[in-house]
Amino acid sequence: MPQIKAVAFDMDGLMFNTEDLYDDVMQGVLQQYGHDFNKNLKLKLMGLHVEEVLQIIKDEFQLTATVDELIEKTDHQIDEIFARDIQAQPGLFELLDLLEAMNIPKGLTTSARMKNVAFGFNKYNLHDRFEFKLTAESVEVSKPEPEIYLKAASNFGIDPANMLVLEDSVLGSLAGSRAGAFTVAIPTIHSEDMDYSHADLVVESLSDKRLHSLLKPL
Repeated sequence: MPQIKAVAFDMDGLMFNTEDLYDDVMQGVLQQYGHDFNKNLKLKLMGLHVEEVLQIIKDEFQLTATVDELIEKTDHQIDEIFARDIQAQPGLFELLDLLEAMNIPKGLTTSARMKNVAFGFNKYNLHDRFEFKLTAESVEVSKPEPEIYLKAASNFGIDPANMLVLEDSVLGSLAGSRAGAFTVAIPTIHSEDMDYSHADLVVESLSDKRLHSLLKPL
């Protein structure tokens, strides 16, 4: 077990209930075309950038709308639903407090766009609690490619092996593992049936004592 010198947080589903909200967002978009969102489709999309998500949806339902048109409709739904319903996941603030007490720096490593990061980070005043924020705009290729986590380790100035990655999706945890980071998967009801055998540890929540026990003061 390497010494953990920094922690990289995914956002959607891990820090906030946004995976629940994305169901409502995509259902609202697809209803306009006479279709319904479903769990099997969702599992294909978790961890991808919005352009990739909407291209898959366009192809899946053979929609005539362009990806740019779908992004506009999606953003309209996000602006309404996220502003109203976003909530922090259980254990988030307890873990942030613990990391700060141990002087372990934190970074955000999300496939979401910066505009979507703002909803939760503004509501809970989190901007100053993170050393940096890497988003969809920060990388060329999305998870499961390791680019975002290699960049995070570089930003921290550490070897990836000394970085703890927290992820709820298979694609995200694969990215952390491929980067050489110590990767902890925290599946939600949306992803609990997936294979996380590549992860170093699978826990139930951000409050899980097995997760906390990995951390030692710097």
